[in-house]
Amino acid sequence: MTTSAWTKSEIAQRFGNCGTLRQMIAELEADFSSRGEVICEISVNGLVLNEQDEVRYAESTREEIYELSVQTNKPGDLITQALKSAIEMIPQIEAAALATSELMRAGEKASASKKFDETIGGCQWFVEALVQIRGAAAGIGAPIQNASQWAESERQITNVIVEVSGAYSKSDVVLVSDLLEYELTSALHSWKSTVDAVLQSRAA
Repeated sequence: MTTSAWTKSEIAQRFGNCGTLRQMIAELEADFSSRGEVICEISVNGLVLNEQDEVRYAESTREEIYELSVQTNKPGDLITQALKSAIEMIPQIEAAALATSELMRAGEKASASKKFDETIGGCQWFVEALVQIRGAAAGIGAPIQNASQWAESERQITNVIVEVSGAYSKSDVVLVSDLLEYELTSALHSWKSTVDAVLQSRAA
């Protein structure tokens, strides 16, 4: 991640042809795009802008801006960071799965139900995040390596989610507990190995 910043006097010099924040952002996006980078964060007058802020302050005049900074990165580096963030979720999902399994075996239905929703929600977020990462990597011309291993890990965890959800709908506590403790954790370990391999291939 690279940070670029401008003071009020530097803004007047750098963005002399821009009248509004919208125009300044557009110029920066074009500039960094030409260098093969994307803007990840924009800060104006000490405020980090979200998408709504960008719209709200789009027509702010250049004279109103006394401090501007942006953080940029190369798309490939963003993919790598996203992969690392995704696998950091694995221990949390695994812990939730094991806790759910224990609660179910203990007969604590209310707590188990809440924890089950948390576990499945975490799994779905995890899978969706990885699917989006794979699409983004392909979109920048740097497709994910180890495609067959990736597809197998995707198939494995999808099957477990379907199977455990079906068992849960039938109130088969024993099967749900076993699937969470053994099959889901195994699928998560498979994903960790897969993503680790992808990260190694990207670092090579």
